[in-house]
Amino acid sequence: MAEDQAAQGSTPLKSFLSGGFGGMCLVAAGHPLDLIKVNMQTMPAPKPGEAPLYSNAMDCARKIVAKDGPKGLYRGMSAPLVGVTPIFAICFWGYDMGALLARKAASMKDSDKLSMNQIMFAGGFSAIPTTIVMSPGERIKCLLQIQSQAVARGEAPQYSGMADCAKKLYRTGGLSSIYRGWEATLLRDVPGSIGYFGGYEGVKRLLTPTGQNPEDLNAFRTFIAGGLAGVINWVIAIPPDVVKSRIQTAPEGTYRGSGILDAYRHLVQSEGHAALFKGVGPAMARAFPANAACFLGMEFSKKLLTVLGSFLSGGFGGMCLVAAGHPLDLIKVNMQTMPAPKVGEAPIYASATDCARKIVAKDGPKGLYRGLIAPLATITPIFATYFWGYDLGALIARKAAGMGDNEKLSMNQIIFAGGFSAIPTTVVMSPGERIKCLLQIQAQAVARGESPQYKGMMDCAMQIYRTGGISSLMRGWEATLLRDIPGSVGYFGGYEAFKRFLTPTGTRTEDLSAFRIFISGGMGGVINWIIAIPPDVIKSRIQTAPEGTYRGSGIMDAYSHLVKTEGHAALFKGMGPAMARAFPANAACFLGMEFSKKLLTWMGLNF
Repeated sequence: MAEDQAAQGSTPLKSFLSGGFGGMCLVAAGHPLDLIKVNMQTMPAPKPGEAPLYSNAMDCARKIVAKDGPKGLYRGMSAPLVGVTPIFAICFWGYDMGALLARKAASMKDSDKLSMNQIMFAGGFSAIPTTIVMSPGERIKCLLQIQSQAVARGEAPQYSGMADCAKKLYRTGGLSSIYRGWEATLLRDVPGSIGYFGGYEGVKRLLTPTGQNPEDLNAFRTFIAGGLAGVINWVIAIPPDVVKSRIQTAPEGTYRGSGILDAYRHLVQSEGHAALFKGVGPAMARAFPANAACFLGMEFSKKLLTVLGSFLSGGFGGMCLVAAGHPLDLIKVNMQTMPAPKVGEAPIYASATDCARKIVAKDGPKGLYRGLIAPLATITPIFATYFWGYDLGALIARKAAGMGDNEKLSMNQIIFAGGFSAIPTTVVMSPGERIKCLLQIQAQAVARGESPQYKGMMDCAMQIYRTGGISSLMRGWEATLLRDIPGSVGYFGGYEAFKRFLTPTGTRTEDLSAFRIFISGGMGGVINWIIAIPPDVIKSRIQTAPEGTYRGSGIMDAYSHLVKTEGHAALFKGMGPAMARAFPANAACFLGMEFSKKLLTWMGLNF
C-alpha cells in the first residue's frame, strides 16, 4: 500500500527502524569512498613547487591502504555507525512528519498519494530534525578521518577514538564545539534532501510499468531509484559539504559566527571555485552504491518488520495458549502414555480428575506445570511459524487466484492456508514436542520410585542427540504432520467460520469484540482437537517409546500395537482433558494474537 512506504509516508516506528537499517547499509557500502572524499576535501593546498598530498581519488585510496592496510579505508567508521541508526531513523521519521504536515495543509487523508511538490517539501523538512542528531557525529568522523594525514606526516595522533574525540571537543568548547558546523550541515541537507526523497520517488514512478504501483517495484528497480537519488543529493550537496568539512576540521576560532561565509571566502580566495568540488569523484562514486544499498535495505527491513509483526503476534498468542492450557495438556499426555494395567490391576489414573489429583498430591500445584519450560522456550518460533505459515499459504492462494492483498479470502482458500501452515510448523515443533512428552511421562516413573532420567529440557535434548542424533530429536515428525495438516484445516477454518457467523450484519470480522473473538478461537481449538486426537495419541507413543521400538516413521507400527493391545478406544485416550483444554487455551491464543496485532499496529509494525 502506498501509505506504508517511505516515499508516501509510513508509520513512525516502522520508518524509524527501517531508516536506521537503511543507514547502516549506506555506511557499510559507502564509508571507504566517504573517507577518500573527506581526505581530499581537507588536504592542505600544496606550496609552490610541491606536489599535492593526493593527486586523485585512486592515489588517495592507494596511500591509505599502503599505510594501514584495507582496514584503513574503514577508519572512523565507529562514529557514523553508532550515530547512523538515530540519524537515518530521524531522517525517515522527519520525512513522515513533513508528509503529515503536507497532508494536513491540503486536508488529505493518510491513504492519499502525495504529489511530487509535497514529497520534496517533506524531504526538505526531514533535514531539520536530522541535523540535531547528525552534527556531532559528522564533526567527530571528519576529525578522525583527517587525523590520518597528520599521522602520515609523522605527527602523533590527537585522538585515541570516537569517545576520546568527543570528550576533548567538549572540554575545549562545550556543546558549541561538538555542534560546530550545524548551520553548514543544514545548508547542505535541506536542498540535498529535497533531491534525495524527490529523486527517489520520481525515479520510482518513472521505472514503474504501466498499471502497476510504485510500491510494488522489484529489488533491482528499487536499487536503481535509490542509487540515482543519492547521486542527485550529492550533485546538490557537494559545495556546502566542502564548506562544512572545512568548518568542522578547522582549529577553534578560525572562522567567525557560523563560519559559512568566512570558510567560503577563504576557500575561494586561496584555492579558487574549483575547490568547492573537491572530492566530487569519490562522492559520486560512493553516492550510487551507498544510497542504493540504503533504500534497498530500508524497503527490505520494512517488509521484514511486517513479517516480524506477524511472528510476534503469533508467538504471543502461543504463550497465552501455553499459560492457559499446559496443566490440561500434562494430564492429557499422562493419560495417553500410561501403560495398560495388568490383569487384576487398576489403571494408574482412573480419570482425568484422578490424574490431576495424584499430580498435585505428589508435587503440589506446581506439578501441573511440569515440563512447561520446553513448550515456552519453543512457543514463539512454533506459533510464529504457524501464523507465518498460514500467511504464506494465504499469499499462495491469492497469487493462484490473481487476487490483491486486501481482498477477502474464501473459506476454501482459508482451509488451504490452514493446512499449509502445518508444514513449516512441524519442522520447528517436533523436537520441542518430543522433549515435552518425555519430561511429562518421566513423572510417572518417578511416582513409581524410579530415578529421573533427565534433569531438564537441555539435558533431555542433549541425551536424545547423543543417542540418535537429529533423527532422534525429530522422531515423530511424520505423525505430527499427520495430526497437524487436518487439525490446522479445522483450526483456522473453524476460527474464521465462527468469526463470520458471529459478525453482525454490516460490520467487518476485523472489528469483532473480544468476547466473540474468544468464542471463535475456543471453537477453532475444539474443532482442531476433535480431528487431531487419534494421530496425537500415536505421536505421543512414538515420541516416548525407547529407541528402535517402531520401524520407519512408526505410525503404522504404533497404530497396530495400540489397537491390538488396548483396542480402538485407546486412540481417544486423553480426550476429556484435551477437549477441556482446547477451548480456553485456544480462545486465549487467538485473543492474545488479535490483541498483539492491534498493539503492534498501534506501535507502527502494521500488517
